[in-house]
Amino acid sequence: MGYDPEGYLFLGDPDQLCPHVQGKGAAKGGMRRSLMQRFLSVGVSQARLFLQYRYKEPIADCLRLLHYGSELLQDAPAVCNRPGLSNLQACPHVFFFATDGEEKEKEEGGTPSGSNEEEAEIAVSAVERLVAMMPKEDPKQSDKERSKAAKHPATVDASGCRLWGLKDITVLTGYASQKALIRRKLNEKGLHDVAVENVDSFQGQQSEIVVFTNVRAAPESVIEEYTKAPTTARREEMSRDAVGSSTNLARLIVALSRAKEHLILIGNAHTLRVFGSLLAIILNHALRIPGHGVPRGVGAGQRGSRGSGGRSECHPDRHS
Repeated sequence: MGYDPEGYLFLGDPDQLCPHVQGKGAAKGGMRRSLMQRFLSVGVSQARLFLQYRYKEPIADCLRLLHYGSELLQDAPAVCNRPGLSNLQACPHVFFFATDGEEKEKEEGGTPSGSNEEEAEIAVSAVERLVAMMPKEDPKQSDKERSKAAKHPATVDASGCRLWGLKDITVLTGYASQKALIRRKLNEKGLHDVAVENVDSFQGQQSEIVVFTNVRAAPESVIEEYTKAPTTARREEMSRDAVGSSTNLARLIVALSRAKEHLILIGNAHTLRVFGSLLAIILNHALRIPGHGVPRGVGAGQRGSRGSGGRSECHPDRHS
């Protein structure tokens, strides 16, 4: 800002994650607040960009419901008309898989970090199911045809749907221990090309398919204590401890807005609801969509309809 320009133009979403600050002095000095937020707080003129060009309508619906509303977030025609992914046309664009797995906590780099074995298993199962549905090479192709295809790879299949591969799948989590657990399990399956990322570090990036594992699961003893908490302040404190990052609106917006085509959410429904997690809003939204026949998962926004007509082969349900 030392070049003495005539003006500045800042582009971004002030409702997403702020800068990551490591130093305590910088944090105390207010450096967690972005420069853009500072300018907006003092009345600098602003203009809203309403059209989004990334995610399909059912994913956008979740973000509209969570925070933005229909006026501040509208879908560009290019997104509405974008062909789906090959072999996944019948799959919901948003799918919430409710679990009852237990959370474990351990130290990662001196910081407490949670993991959830059942959620990790479901995430890996979801990836395996997706891999099974991934477009394959035509076995009838000759070597000459295969060599030509390698030099000039197709981007769509015969029906016009977009081709995709392992690098189009990303598993997201907010916890280092869960990230390490899922990475190990995927490597054991030979799925090295599937990315496993932390939500914060994935801000600004995107993926065709995102599998998000929430991790947090409060034991019944904590839930019972919460229901008997004597004050609102105590309940709010317990809620923050129990559901962690899913009470952080900015982090949740980032997690939900990374997927372009398909978003699979995994979380403990009981914990999310009892403690009033923001993610429970999305869970309840998915449950209101009728006609879904998966016992422990709920889906939203299949192509051509607002809900699924029963169990679909794309659902990562290995526990029902």
